[in-house]
Amino acid sequence: MLRFILQRITQIILTLLLLSIFLFFIIYVIGSPVYIFAQPDADFLEIERLQTALGLNQPLYKQYYIFIQKLLQGNLGVSYYYNMPVMSVIVERLPATIELTVMAFFIAFFIGFPIGVWAGFQNEKQPLNRVLTVGSLVGFSMPNFWQALLLIMFFSVFLQWFPSFGRGETVTFFQTEWSFATVDGLRHLILPAINLAIFKICLFFRMTK
Repeated sequence: MLRFILQRITQIILTLLLLSIFLFFIIYVIGSPVYIFAQPDADFLEIERLQTALGLNQPLYKQYYIFIQKLLQGNLGVSYYYNMPVMSVIVERLPATIELTVMAFFIAFFIGFPIGVWAGFQNEKQPLNRVLTVGSLVGFSMPNFWQALLLIMFFSVFLQWFPSFGRGETVTFFQTEWSFATVDGLRHLILPAINLAIFKICLFFRMTK
């Protein structure tokens, strides 16, 4: 058992290492991040100054070594897009992610599980049972971004029941902004939560059945 656990841990570490190498080097295939910060009319000296400030003037292997060294210390560096520490970006958006994940799970569980139990006790040839089975296959197959567009078009554009973006009104708990405690926040939260829950609803349904 211990040997199996050690093998799995080793596989995880190697996978994360290879993934970090791939993601690190793919950035430089796309282009230098320095041009995100530079003004359109920046001259060569300005570009060189930014490269030095960001450490992009060093050899690629040395940049990767510094990246791993900081990563092991819990320093994720600075976001090239937001121009602020990556950890600050994560912490700022973590409450919204937690809200969305928890609500999507509860929606999936309390819909998919009861329907799966009911379908498991019914005749397989019953029309509604067949419809649910086919619907679960569609839910598995449909790309998440595509069903999100359909939900926005139907519920936000045509019916105008839910907002199509944003978090809505928030309240502060433990120095953190939360939207689940307000009516407006829940209205903003329901649609993306349903979108994330559809796949899990199908999964719970089929496993339970």
